[in-house]
Amino acid sequence: MASIHYLAAWTECGCLLTCDDHHSAIGEAFGCVRCAGGYVVAVEEGAIRSLTPQEEAEFQSIVHCAVPPAPTLIKSPSGSPPPQAVGETLLELVLRLMSAYGFGPAKDSEIRLGSSGDVRSGGDEQQPKAA
Repeated sequence: MASIHYLAAWTECGCLLTCDDHHSAIGEAFGCVRCAGGYVVAVEEGAIRSLTPQEEAEFQSIVHCAVPPAPTLIKSPSGSPPPQAVGETLLELVLRLMSAYGFGPAKDSEIRLGSSGDVRSGGDEQQPKAA
């Protein structure tokens, strides 16, 4: 019986590229597909060949049965966020709204409202002194 293994394949800069693994199954090779339009090819007796109709059917069933990513749940805000405050920058308003919907920075994040030198919170702006 012929020695057959499978490789993930894709094109980049006009070249055909493949993974370096020797997969024994089409599903394993599909796991190495690195970009949209990637494919799986067979290697039989050291020569790359197209998939047979049966192998192609298996490949298509894997592609079309792949589990889609879970949808992002958007939490409704705990209350109606207040309108933009006087002196509040647009960035601060957007960050506050994102936080109300559950998209705020993580607790361990270094991003804090008004913490950047470029982002000023309302009332912190220094006015030039009259001479």
